[in-house]
Amino acid sequence: MEVPARTIIASTGKDPGYWSEKIKESNDSNFGYNAKAEELCSDMYNTGIIDPVKVEIMAIQYSTSLAGAFITTDCVITSDALNCGVAANDEVLDKDRSIFDEQF
Repeated sequence: MEVPARTIIASTGKDPGYWSEKIKESNDSNFGYNAKAEELCSDMYNTGIIDPVKVEIMAIQYSTSLAGAFITTDCVITSDALNCGVAANDEVLDKDRSIFDEQF
């Protein structure tokens, strides 16, 4: 856990060696560094720095499932299909645009 902490601390412009030693000195597992406030934090859960692991795991599982669905399907229907920015099928979109405009 030291490498991620040092990376986060370094991204704020602070000395990662000094601050990571301060974190190690604490025996509290919730003690850490708040990069937004650039200060040490006594309870990272209550300040919202650390999300529960289960929430993160579920988010990754759902996004992976959705990505798998997009990869295995031949097409995707969206609510704004004509303005999706696809340049490869402009001829098809131009032809379908007139049909779409007539229906709505």
